[in-house]
Amino acid sequence: MYEFTWFFIGAVCFKMLSALMGVGASINYLRTIQLHAVLLLSAAAEDISFIKRVKHTTLEESDFSKAQIELFKEADQEMFNNWKQSAISKMNASLPHKLRASLALESWDETLNILDSAYGKNKTRR
Repeated sequence: MYEFTWFFIGAVCFKMLSALMGVGASINYLRTIQLHAVLLLSAAAEDISFIKRVKHTTLEESDFSKAQIELFKEADQEMFNNWKQSAISKMNASLPHKLRASLALESWDETLNILDSAYGKNKTRR
C-alpha cells in the first residue's frame, strides 16, 4: 500500500507538471504566431500610410482648398486609427480563451513594443 501511495502521488505530480509545461509551450508558440501577425499588421499599416501620403500629395496638387484637404487628412487619420484598433480587437478575439489573458494586446503602441523587443529598441518608431 505504501508503494501505491507514492506511485499515485508521482502520477498526480507528473500530470500537473506536464499540464503546466503544455500551457507554457502553448504560450511560447502563440507568442511566435502573434509576432508574425504583428509583422503582417505593421506591413499593412506602412502600406496604408504610404497610400495616405500619396493621396494627400495628390490632393495638394489638385484644386482642393486647404480646408478641404485638412478635412480629408483628419478623416483619413481617424479611419486609420479605427483600423488599428479594429485589427487589435480582432487579433485578441482570435486567441484561445484560456490563453487570452496572457497574450491579449491593449493598444497599437503595445503592438509596436512587441516588434521593438523582437528586433531591437525603437526600430518601429520614426
